[in-house]
Amino acid sequence: MRHFMFELKNLIFSKKFLITLALLISAISTLFARNYLLQDYAFEQKDEEISSLIKFHRDKIYAYEGYLLENPGHKQTEELIKANEPSLQAALIWRSGFVKEGDWREILENETAYIESLDIYFEQEDEDEHPLSSAERSFRIQKNEEYLQRDIPPEYIDYSLAVPNFFKQVIDLFVKYGGFIIILILISELLAHEFETRKILFQFTQPIKRANIIIAKFFAAVIAYVITLAVILLTTYIIPTFFGHDGSFEYPIFININEQLQAINIAKYISNVIIVSIFFALVIISLYLLISLFMKQTLLTLFVVTIITVFGALIPLVTKVDIVTWINPFRYFLTTDFMYMQNISFWYQGIPASILLTILFLMFAMIHIRYIKVE
Repeated sequence: MRHFMFELKNLIFSKKFLITLALLISAISTLFARNYLLQDYAFEQKDEEISSLIKFHRDKIYAYEGYLLENPGHKQTEELIKANEPSLQAALIWRSGFVKEGDWREILENETAYIESLDIYFEQEDEDEHPLSSAERSFRIQKNEEYLQRDIPPEYIDYSLAVPNFFKQVIDLFVKYGGFIIILILISELLAHEFETRKILFQFTQPIKRANIIIAKFFAAVIAYVITLAVILLTTYIIPTFFGHDGSFEYPIFININEQLQAINIAKYISNVIIVSIFFALVIISLYLLISLFMKQTLLTLFVVTIITVFGALIPLVTKVDIVTWINPFRYFLTTDFMYMQNISFWYQGIPASILLTILFLMFAMIHIRYIKVE
């Protein structure tokens, strides 16, 4: 226990750890400030999208009317104009409500009405020419129905000021870009660096079992990671609470399960991703400790751990066998696809392998450290 406390204090009170936390808090604050400042931009982006649909139908009608001037009474062209007019009118109504920032329910209903009006359009026009694909149209209708049913207003996905949505944005960025790097930063001087600097000799001369060195370093690193994650979550909650708005943790997130689009609430999505990130961290920490005993150099150890992780993450791209998802915890590396795409595997299927590999890596490390000689 004493050795564990020694390792934990060295880790969480180190300058590197404190700087990492400060940078994370700064990054989250900057992200929220960016979302706050770009609210008008997000509004303009949505307005431009609706305007582009209006322009699409207007251009079609103008082209057909021009053709009718040269070919009066052409019935097929007249039918094409009639097919475009309901969609144009529906798009204009949709944009009018959006620009006036009317009731969000009415705006969603107008969007759905526009998409449904396209059924008449596609009776005469080629579906592939329309800016919205069939999958996108189906998704938008289902999404709008979920919002209306749950009585939750939609948010600008990439620019949200609501607590739950900002939570999701930060967690996604953490998993996709920062999580693995942060783990490596936290553990970079955990064991391999001690071999380089020969500080490990001091621990080897102490009246403690060498296996306990591995255990102490492992749990110290795990707690440091949990503290880091807690700081991220706390900062992510506090900032939008004071400067944004509450939002709802019932906000729907759409995932693909068994080739069908299903909605889960954002609270479940966030909790599942956090659980996965913790188990992934356990694997990386234990793997790093094991590799450190062989490499004994910090940069080389980090490089080998990264190569193994990347290789494991690429396996699902090579094979789609279901058993691979159960035995490969590296599928969680730099991606949230395990949540969004659950057609051949479910989000939790890599967790048993994470636990098993963590135990195996630690056992091998505890055994191997007994036979290491430092000259």
